[in-house]
Amino acid sequence: MRRYLFIYLNFLAAALVFPQNKELETVATVRLTKTEAITVKQLKNEVDTLEKATGRSLNAEERREVLNSMINQRLALQAADRDHVTVSDSEVNQRINETKSQLAAQLGRAPSDSEFADAIKRQTGMDLPSFREQYRKQLVVQKYLLEKKRDLFQNTKPPTDDEIKKFYSKNSSEFVQPETVEFSVIIVPWKTDSEKASARSEANKLSKEIGGNASTFDEKVLQGRVPNVSYRAAANQLLQRNSKQWPDSFLDTVFNLEQGKVSSLIEVNTDMVKGFFIIKATGKYPQKLLGIDDVILNVPPEWQVQLQGRPLTVRMYIQEGLSVQKQQEVVLKAQEELIAELRKGNPFSVVEQNLNF
Repeated sequence: MRRYLFIYLNFLAAALVFPQNKELETVATVRLTKTEAITVKQLKNEVDTLEKATGRSLNAEERREVLNSMINQRLALQAADRDHVTVSDSEVNQRINETKSQLAAQLGRAPSDSEFADAIKRQTGMDLPSFREQYRKQLVVQKYLLEKKRDLFQNTKPPTDDEIKKFYSKNSSEFVQPETVEFSVIIVPWKTDSEKASARSEANKLSKEIGGNASTFDEKVLQGRVPNVSYRAAANQLLQRNSKQWPDSFLDTVFNLEQGKVSSLIEVNTDMVKGFFIIKATGKYPQKLLGIDDVILNVPPEWQVQLQGRPLTVRMYIQEGLSVQKQQEVVLKAQEELIAELRKGNPFSVVEQNLNF
């Protein structure tokens, strides 16, 4: 009996170890300038990340595309290393800071280090050091692509005025400004029911001190922008009538408020926002079809860093969109040419049976 038990335990141990060993097996080998293995585990991690992002399982063909992308990146990194193409820490820091600025535009303030790390984790599944290293690799590949295909990029022409006007003419009905209110706001937030009573008391105190006086309200907004204040405040906020983020009762109150007037206390209790609000309407804009040189009020977050407070017109928006489209076409062509060059002579191999995991 002991002999059979011993055999069974050994079989069980082997069964438990097998999946771990399987993940360490090689699914592809890249050898442009050196031999570099891509393991089943590395491929599986990439596939898992994409599946979480898309919310569905990848089929066999899509898994092969992921592997091909990994092979292409390693070929490009090896070629860049061979040709002494590198990026500095300051270049990586600059790109990381640009990503952080985009998050700041969404939050309306600079994120803390932990908030930034949490946002990166949610969006990419990576911790900050891993994200930074992946960013560095991407920058090396981009830099190598730009150097090797410089002529393609230099010959890319900006969109002409005729192209911009033609695009607007075809899509003018899409450029509609919804009914919009610009406002300043004071918020006394709360998170739990136990905090709500205290927040209400503070909000009632503020509302009584303001007493509907616009000047006093403005003073409180300025005071609310400094640290260690019991409430938050912001000016020049924009709210569209068709917003889905706020309850109808809140939208009705804001849009019925006369310009320059201060609201009474407004309670908001949603999954996203819990707080007591005091609003001052500072501008009202009716719904209208925007002309090509009209200003877009609600600037997308990705534009805010680039504009640095300057207005965004429909013409600028179209011009940027067409420029990006042309650049993407050139990048795609440059990538296809570079990949074809790097793959000449088959400097890689794939272990087909290990693609099934």
